[in-house]
Amino acid sequence: MFKIVVVPSVELTEEQLKSLYNTDRKKYNRLRMRQYRTKYKDTKEYKQRKAISDKKYNKNMSKEVRDNINKKERERFKNASPEKRQKLKNYLNKHRRNASQERKKYLAEKKNREYHNLSLEEQRARRERQRSKRTKEQISKDKDYHKEYKKNYTPKVTTEQRRIYHRNRRVRKNNIIEDFSSKEWLQKLKDTFGVCPKCNKYVGIAHLTIDHIFPISKAEAGRIYTIDDVQPLCNICNSIKGVKVK
Repeated sequence: MFKIVVVPSVELTEEQLKSLYNTDRKKYNRLRMRQYRTKYKDTKEYKQRKAISDKKYNKNMSKEVRDNINKKERERFKNASPEKRQKLKNYLNKHRRNASQERKKYLAEKKNREYHNLSLEEQRARRERQRSKRTKEQISKDKDYHKEYKKNYTPKVTTEQRRIYHRNRRVRKNNIIEDFSSKEWLQKLKDTFGVCPKCNKYVGIAHLTIDHIFPISKAEAGRIYTIDDVQPLCNICNSIKGVKVK
């Protein structure tokens, strides 16, 4: 069977409401709901008005109003018991830390996304801008850091390993045929005016290296390379290209 709860229709004073709140919470809630319905009959209009007023309040909220809200919260915190204070502190610390960590992760991911969506030229331009902003102290610190990193982490290449690499390189190069003269290669270098055609950076003719568009490691024995199958690139672009066919 359902219990029928009778709610008084007479308007109660504040003391009576407090006593009713402590004794019977159901009656108190129903009474409050009835008062609310009598005040605001058209709920849709009320919601629309409230939404508009909330927007205006948030936009036009003055510093005085914010200061008053903060003062009230501080007073409430001071008047609270030590147990409640400790709970509030723990809650705030926990959620602030989580929020700050999530914010940092989001910003880092956003930067990575923006950076990787850029083209290679734009990425290089951004790096140069960041380098130009650095001071002399930062540059010296970076140099020291890189020296220590190379000592501790880079694998040490022995002389025997270098000899083996150059020997294999020579063998591969002897199997192919380069059908162009040194004059043609020098003319191709002069046409660049010392600018790398890939990164469009001035390096100088002396620092441009020969790059086989179809790599030697993938070439069959007896493959013929003409002057059109070769391009001048700077050391960085040549090393980045590696074994790619470009």
